[in-house]
Amino acid sequence: MAKQQRDTGFNFEELSPDEQEALGLAETGDDPADLWLRERLDNDLDSYDMECENDIEALLDELAYLSPEYPAARRRWVLRAWLKVRQERSERHLRQNRRWRLLPALGITLRGSIAATLQRQLEKLETERRPHDPHPPFGNAAAIATALGLAPLERELLLLVAMLHLDPILHAALKPLGEFTRRGACAALAAMLGVRAEAVHRALLPGGLLARAGLIRIDDNSTYHLRAKLDILDHLPQLLLGEQLDPTTLFQHYITPARASTLAPSDFPHLAEDFDLARRLLAQATLGGAVGVNLLLYGPPGTGKTEMALALGQAAGVALYAVQASDEDEDPLNARKRLSRYGLAQHLLARRRECALLFDEAGDVLAEGGELELPFFMVHRDSGVNKGWLNGMLEQNQIPTIWVVNRIDTIDEAFLRRFDLHIALDIPPRPVRERIIRHHLGELAVSPRWIGERAENPHLSPALVQKAARLAHLLPDVFTERGEALLGRVLDNALTASRHGEPPFQSAAVGLADDYDPNLINCDCDLPGLVRGLTRQGQGRICLYGPSGTGKSAFAAWLARTLDRPLLLRTASDLLNPLVGGTEERIARMFQEARQSKAVLLIDEADSFLRGRQYAHQTWEVTQVNELLVRMEQFDGILLCATNRVDDLDAAVRRRFDVKARFWPLAAEQTERCFRHALSEAETLPAGELSDELLTQLWGLGALTLGDFATVRRRATLLGQALNAESLLAALAEEVELRRRLET
Repeated sequence: MAKQQRDTGFNFEELSPDEQEALGLAETGDDPADLWLRERLDNDLDSYDMECENDIEALLDELAYLSPEYPAARRRWVLRAWLKVRQERSERHLRQNRRWRLLPALGITLRGSIAATLQRQLEKLETERRPHDPHPPFGNAAAIATALGLAPLERELLLLVAMLHLDPILHAALKPLGEFTRRGACAALAAMLGVRAEAVHRALLPGGLLARAGLIRIDDNSTYHLRAKLDILDHLPQLLLGEQLDPTTLFQHYITPARASTLAPSDFPHLAEDFDLARRLLAQATLGGAVGVNLLLYGPPGTGKTEMALALGQAAGVALYAVQASDEDEDPLNARKRLSRYGLAQHLLARRRECALLFDEAGDVLAEGGELELPFFMVHRDSGVNKGWLNGMLEQNQIPTIWVVNRIDTIDEAFLRRFDLHIALDIPPRPVRERIIRHHLGELAVSPRWIGERAENPHLSPALVQKAARLAHLLPDVFTERGEALLGRVLDNALTASRHGEPPFQSAAVGLADDYDPNLINCDCDLPGLVRGLTRQGQGRICLYGPSGTGKSAFAAWLARTLDRPLLLRTASDLLNPLVGGTEERIARMFQEARQSKAVLLIDEADSFLRGRQYAHQTWEVTQVNELLVRMEQFDGILLCATNRVDDLDAAVRRRFDVKARFWPLAAEQTERCFRHALSEAETLPAGELSDELLTQLWGLGALTLGDFATVRRRATLLGQALNAESLLAALAEEVELRRRLET
């Protein structure tokens, strides 16, 4: 015994009888791995890098399902690594760090020289027959290899890396080998599997099947111990240790059938052409086996992007599967894990026909530069290969994919060019908003007028309406009694919250009386001729300028009604945004909504933000004027700009207008007609003609506008005062006098 102590360098006097027996492996009937693991592991946690006793118990439970052949396979991997990878370092760590305590757990005996002993035991293992073993983890690794078409070496690599992540004994035995580069890690894996290093290197390339399927990658960011150097698809090691795995179980674990859409193609009338084109593309790609088909849906949250993607799948007649955003425990998956699952889904679905993938909330995956948390099968971010890998994915994916993001300004231009279709979803145009409100809230006690007023809000997204409808259905008694008021409060609160505390937008909708008469407009332009031209051409840029109250906005509303088009009204307060680029974004969205809804676009108070650039004090003031100029040139609809101060408009803006229509106060004849109409409405119009004296006083007021008459009538209604000829004349005189005082 003393001689053996000198040969090995171990102090056997420090060992208990059980430890001496385990080290000597005297022919006992017990499995030394089980014996040592169960009796000694709790006292040697540091040697095994275990975190807590719960991990040990869980491991023992999992290892109970392992094939009886696994200990031999593990012993073979470790012996090859110790003998062929940095042998001197391995032996030094075994002696100095007391890693020799691992030997009984591995089933390895030491007598005499460490190297000679290890070599003899390895040679014995190499000569043993290795029959096909259907038990975990071997059988499950074979099932995955069959499902994905892995080569034998790829299957062996998958098994080895999975067990390295799951088996603390294997990890502890290999940790003394130190840290590895990519080349060193490939060499170590090759030694453990008994193959050439070049073969392992090729199998683990970013373009290889293991990486493309999201199974394994080598982390090139730094040098690590072997387990940290090798990443593996989440939950895959646990699947290898589970009950017998079949392709269906694997499929269900990582791929989820997308839910049915709550909407139909008819719910996207403003995107009818885009929807039909996307539907045809999906259907043809799945039938014809086209490669690299990708669609991008983008827009603010709550605009219906996901519902449109789901509706596209249904309309195209394809089975749509979703790349999960959370795991089985409802914990969110980061970009790395989601992309690994996407890669696996591409290969699992490759043998199925008429199916597509939905990658929702993909902004962090496609983000440019540092915002992207690199997926584990990409190489070092500084090498530029990560960008090339994603470009390759978008060009070579076998399963058509619908990608959904909220913003595209963070996506690399190279990625954007790879998409076949780019479909923007913004807040739907007013007619669609009205339809959405009617669809979700129409069964409640809300009037058509209330629905129309709510639809005027350009920030009202479908998601907010759906949430309000859900609340109303949860509390039917409450909302039945106070339908409009309570729903309005709910929507206003939601809009305030969604706009970070800003008050909700209230539409400055232009009211138009049923008896509106365009002949009461005093304008230097042939308005009937203008209407005929706009009807014929379907487009035009018109500037309406003149004093307040002369009927510019009312004319715009009448024009829209005459052309049977909706009126889209925007004021400066709707468009100006303090954030950098915010105003430009709102201007772009305004023109987009007008184009989609075929609306007459009226920009009121245009002088508030289109002042001459020579007066600009900030660069953003110039930028917003430039943005409007570009959008005006590109707009193929009907644009009206109303202003009280046309001279303040930027000269380039003025040149863009096809017609500049000047609105004047009422002429004498028009003033008399408005006066008579107001008295007729108040039922105080004299039976005979108005006196010459009264008419002389009325005409003498001068500069009366339609707005003056409207103001006087509203005031009388509010105060409950009856209007007669004398009181109406006096009230109009007050309006004119007040305006003159304010102008001087």
